[in-house]
Amino acid sequence: MSEKRPVGLVVGETAELPLSFREKHSIEEALFDVYFLEDEDRDKARKDFFQKMRKGWHPKTAQPSVGTYLRAYKKALKNFEEIIVITMTSELSGAFDSANRAVGHLEEDEQKRASVFDSRLVSIGEGLFCWKTQELIDQGLSAERIRAALYSLKDEIQLFGLLKNVRWLEEGGRISPSKAKAAKMAQKLGGFTAVTIEHGKVEKAGALGMKFSSKGMVPAVLKELEKVTITKSVEGNLMQVAITHADIETRELEELKNGLAHLGIRALFVSQITPVLGTYAGPGAILVAYI
Repeated sequence: MSEKRPVGLVVGETAELPLSFREKHSIEEALFDVYFLEDEDRDKARKDFFQKMRKGWHPKTAQPSVGTYLRAYKKALKNFEEIIVITMTSELSGAFDSANRAVGHLEEDEQKRASVFDSRLVSIGEGLFCWKTQELIDQGLSAERIRAALYSLKDEIQLFGLLKNVRWLEEGGRISPSKAKAAKMAQKLGGFTAVTIEHGKVEKAGALGMKFSSKGMVPAVLKELEKVTITKSVEGNLMQVAITHADIETRELEELKNGLAHLGIRALFVSQITPVLGTYAGPGAILVAYI
């Protein structure tokens, strides 16, 4: 029997982490429930997900159950002495609650080996948070020291995104009708809805959060990144980024990667948005996290 490693991670699929990274570090993942109102077959929901959204289908999601987290914990505890469970912001999901309740279903000695942390982030911001946490694990830090470091780490990570259509955010109840109305008016003028996460909640998704670019969404994203790069350079800090997208065209993805290279930015990873968050971001969205 192989010896257990000191510390391991359990994450939600909303972290958008690449499969290769999760497999390399034996990271267990808790899946959310995803289905369409037009076809509630859960087994088929993830297939051609964004194509179905483009047809006008209405996706729905639900947080991982207590049982889903419990099964992930049991697997992880076979490989690690202690596990740190990272969830998306509790302001937007009940995942944190499910994860905490699941700890209570572990054996008493196992409960002492599991701790749950609310990242106060979502999507690629949550993913970058998990990535940096794994780096701390790789450095050999104890679970106690890692948990202490996470409180400052969550405040260091910034996230912004551009959405092609605010409709999905509105239908998912993530912005107010007044903000959605302002965003729709700006969309008609060629604007993209800009979103950020502040204090665990979606912000800037109204008229004040619109970005305009006659050249398309990718140049708009790169323009925002250029501003951040300049700020980081002045501060003497090296920027690290992670990017996720909702089924953008191959041409756009290449344009994005070439633009990052031109700016001298190396992305830690680029992934495709999972159906859970794609439900709210909608097809064509691009989200960026940086630290």
